[in-house]
Amino acid sequence: MFPVRTVIIIQARMGSRRLPKKTMMDLCGKPLVQQVYDRARKVSTVDEVVVATTVDRSDDEIEAFCRAEHIPVFRGSEEDVLDRYYRAAARYDAEAVVRITGDCPLLDPLEIERVLLAFSSGEFDYASNTRPPRLPDGLDAAIMTRDALKRSWQGARLRSEREHVTQYIRNRPDAFRILDVGFDEDCSAYRWTIDREEDYEFIRKVYDELAKRGQFGHLPEVLRILEDKPELLEINTRLQRDEGLNTSLEEDDKIILNSDFTRSNSLLERAKRSMPVAASTYSKSYRYFCEGAMPAFLNRGDGGHVWDVDENEYIDYVVALGPISVGYNDPRINQAVRDQLEKGMSFSLTTEIELQLSEKLIDLIPCAEMVKFVKNGSDATGAAVRLARAFTDRDMVLCCGYHGWQEWYVGSTQNNLGVPNSVRELTRSFPYNDLPALGQLLSLYKDRVAAVILEPMGLVPPDDGYLNAVKQMTHENGALLIFDEVVSGFRLGLTGGQGYFGVTPDLAAYGKAMGNGAAISAVVGRKDVMSLIEKGAFISTTFGGETLAIAAALKTIQILEQEDPFAHFTHLGQLLLDGMTTIVEDYDLTDTVSFEGLPYHPAVRFKNTGSLETNDLLSVFQQEAARRGVLMLIVHNFCLAHTEADIRLTLEAYRHSFGVVKEALTYDSVDGILRGGKFSPIFARRSNA
Repeated sequence: MFPVRTVIIIQARMGSRRLPKKTMMDLCGKPLVQQVYDRARKVSTVDEVVVATTVDRSDDEIEAFCRAEHIPVFRGSEEDVLDRYYRAAARYDAEAVVRITGDCPLLDPLEIERVLLAFSSGEFDYASNTRPPRLPDGLDAAIMTRDALKRSWQGARLRSEREHVTQYIRNRPDAFRILDVGFDEDCSAYRWTIDREEDYEFIRKVYDELAKRGQFGHLPEVLRILEDKPELLEINTRLQRDEGLNTSLEEDDKIILNSDFTRSNSLLERAKRSMPVAASTYSKSYRYFCEGAMPAFLNRGDGGHVWDVDENEYIDYVVALGPISVGYNDPRINQAVRDQLEKGMSFSLTTEIELQLSEKLIDLIPCAEMVKFVKNGSDATGAAVRLARAFTDRDMVLCCGYHGWQEWYVGSTQNNLGVPNSVRELTRSFPYNDLPALGQLLSLYKDRVAAVILEPMGLVPPDDGYLNAVKQMTHENGALLIFDEVVSGFRLGLTGGQGYFGVTPDLAAYGKAMGNGAAISAVVGRKDVMSLIEKGAFISTTFGGETLAIAAALKTIQILEQEDPFAHFTHLGQLLLDGMTTIVEDYDLTDTVSFEGLPYHPAVRFKNTGSLETNDLLSVFQQEAARRGVLMLIVHNFCLAHTEADIRLTLEAYRHSFGVVKEALTYDSVDGILRGGKFSPIFARRSNA
C-alpha cells in the first residue's frame, strides 16, 4: 500500500451537459460507472475507491446502484465539484486523493500506479500525467495531498476552479509543489473518454474488441487494437479535448466565491468589545449572519449590490432590512440630498419640504388626514399606540406581529428585561388570521382595549374578509385599528396594505422603504385622533423634520410613483420563486423546504428534519449563498435596481446552496459543512413575518 491512506474518488453524475445519463449507460453488460470503478479497484496501492455523485435527485439512481453493489458512495454539490471532492475526501479520511472522472472506462491502473510511485517521495503536493498532454484523453491521473485539496477548496473562487478539481493547483505553481510525470510516446491525439455519442460508440467497439481478444485493456493493448483497426479513429478523434474546462473558463466571470473575511472578522472582534451584539441593530449583527463564515461589516453599495470590508461583492436581498426601495447610491436621490445639504440639515423652525412630504403622504395613503414625522418604525408604532390610548382613554393594546423595541410592545415578548411588570400587563398578542382568538381578548378586556395593531400582511396573506372583520370587531369594542405598515408601506403598493386590501385603519405607521435608506418614519391617520398631539398627547422629536431624510423621501416617492415598484418586485419575486421551486423539487427537498409570502416579498423556510433544526439548515443555506455572492436572511426584499440577471445569478448560487442543504440532510449533520456560527436570532419567528 501507499505510505499514507490513499483514496480514489470517481466523480459521476447523470446530468452531463453533452451526454445526459451516460454514467449508467450499458457498456458490455455493466453500467459505465461500474466499469470505471472495477478498473480503479485494480490499483494495488490505494486503500479505497469512492464514487462521488451529487445530491440532485436525478443521481438517486447512481447512489442506489452503488449501495446495491457495495460501492462506497458520497453525495455532494452538483456544480461545485471541488466542494464535493473535498467533503468526500474528509468523510473517507483520505490523506492522498486520486482524482478520476467517471467517463473514462479505459483508465489504466498501471498508469495510475506509475504516477503514485513518482508522488510517493512526499516531496510534492500534487502530481499528474496531464502536462504536457501526451497520453490519450481519458487516461488522466492526478494525485494530491489532502492539505493541497483543502487549500484549493478554501481558496478557489472561479467557476473553472470549482468545476475542475485540480485547476486551482495548476494555476498556482508558486504556491504548490507540482510534479509533472511525463510519458515518452505522444498519444495525445487519441480520445478515450465518453462525453458525446461518438465517444460512446468508439468505446463500445474497443470493449467489444478487447472481449474478443480476452484482454483487460491496458494502454499498449488498446494501442494495438487501433493499429489493427485504424477505422475506429474516425469515430471521435475530431472532437475537442478539454471541452468542459474550456466552457468553464469562458464562464469564469459568472461566479466569484467570497472566501476572505479577514478584515470583517477583525473588526467584529473589536466591535464585540465596544458595542452590544457588535451592532446598532439586532438584525444586522453577526448573530444573523453565520459568524466567521459571512461578512460582519459592509462598506458600500450600488444598485442592488453591496461590498463588504474585504471587497467581496453580493447581490443584496436584505437591503438594510427593507429600506432600500430604489437602490443603493441612486444618483437622483443622492443629488436631492446634496441639494438640501447645501441649505442645511436641521433648523429652528419647520421647513417647506416637511410640509410637501406631509401633503404627499396624505394624497397617497387612504387613512392619512394628518402626518407626524419621527425617525424609525418603533417611534411610529409607539406614537400610534399613545394616540389611541389618548383618544379612547383606555390602556390595553392587542397586537399581532413585530412592532419595534418600545416598552408597550417589547414588554409582551421574551425580550422584556427592564420593562416594568405593570407595563407588560398592558399588551396582549393574538395570532394572525385567527378571529376567535382576537374575539376572546376583546371580550376578556372589554371596555379596556385602546387599540388593535397588526401588520396588514407579513408573509402570510390575510384570509378573505379577515382585515374587514378585524376592523369591525375593533370598532364594535370601541377601540382604534392601527396598521403597522413599516414593512408593507411602499412595498405592497404605494398605498401600502390598506390600499392593496381595501381596508382603511384609523392610524398607520410608515417607514423603511419611504426614504430609500434615510432615517425617516411617520405616523398618519384620522384628523380627530392626530390632532390630540396638539392637546397633550406628547409626540415630539428634535430630528423628526431633519431635512436630508425628508428630501430623500420626497425623491424616493417620486421615483416609486414613476416606476411601478410593486410590479417590478412581483415580477422578480415570481422568477425567484419559480426557480427555487424547481431546484427544491430537483433535490427532493419539498418535505423540508417551503416558501411563504406573495412574490413581492418571498421567504424561504426550513423545517426540523432528523436531528437538524431549522436554524442548522438555514445557516448552511445562508453561508453557501453568501460564498456565491448572495446576501439574504429569510425574506427576500427587492429594490428597483435589482434585475433579471441578478435573479439568474441568485438561482445559480441557490442551486449549490440547496445542494449543500441536501448533503447535510443526507448525513444528518452540519459537521464539516457549517464553517462559522449558527444563525441565532434575538426574536423567535414572528407570528406574521
